[in-house]
Amino acid sequence: MDDITELLTRVLDLSNKIESILLTTSISKHVIDTENRINSRIDKQELNMQSEKMRTIELLGFFTAIIAFIILLGNVAFKTTYNEAMPILGGLSLVLILFITVASLVTSKFYKYRDILKDVRSWLAFLLIIILALLVWGSQREQQNPDAPSTNGIQSQTIVEVLDKEEMN
Repeated sequence: MDDITELLTRVLDLSNKIESILLTTSISKHVIDTENRINSRIDKQELNMQSEKMRTIELLGFFTAIIAFIILLGNVAFKTTYNEAMPILGGLSLVLILFITVASLVTSKFYKYRDILKDVRSWLAFLLIIILALLVWGSQREQQNPDAPSTNGIQSQTIVEVLDKEEMN
């Protein structure tokens, strides 16, 4: 009888050890699954942070371009004559609009290369390129024909002088 009791005790010990091993295995699988889920969330957050960093850099570049554009416009207004400045200012304005349009088109989340012709912004960019080309062509024609009659006698005045004269009137 002692042998049977001892054998039963050993079987119970082994059964408890097996249950403990199974429980440990189950817990370790759960821990591994949880760790994998946490790691995947960490990876997603790192990707989100990288994309936000890029977006911040893009916005910084955009505002830098706008500040440079404003400084350039001021320089053009003070140093060039009215007839020379108008095509330059118009062209620079169209370039800025073109830059904003293309930037919004390219940075769009839903942008697909095959759908580029379906987007209104791409047609706007195309139209602005045509207008810029016509503006450059027209200003070159005007420079080739210096004997053309002046407009309102303001040909040799800077934009600032023209604006000052209008304020006095």
